[in-house]
Amino acid sequence: MELEPTNDYAHFGLGLTLARVGERARARGHLKLAVAMRPLDEYQEALAAVPDVTAVDTSGTDVGG
Repeated sequence: MELEPTNDYAHFGLGLTLARVGERARARGHLKLAVAMRPLDEYQEALAAVPDVTAVDTSGTDVGG
């Protein structure tokens, strides 16, 4: 990431990897960057598949799982 911070595919790959190891907040951050740089369906689908850990339902409980 340091060498090419604008590489959308690098952000996408890192986002997928972080999601697999349970780092959902960081994963979503990188996937959002990938989507912003290049809004490919594959990137958008990956982002949608990672629960938003900041989402809270009306009872105040974490819905991110």
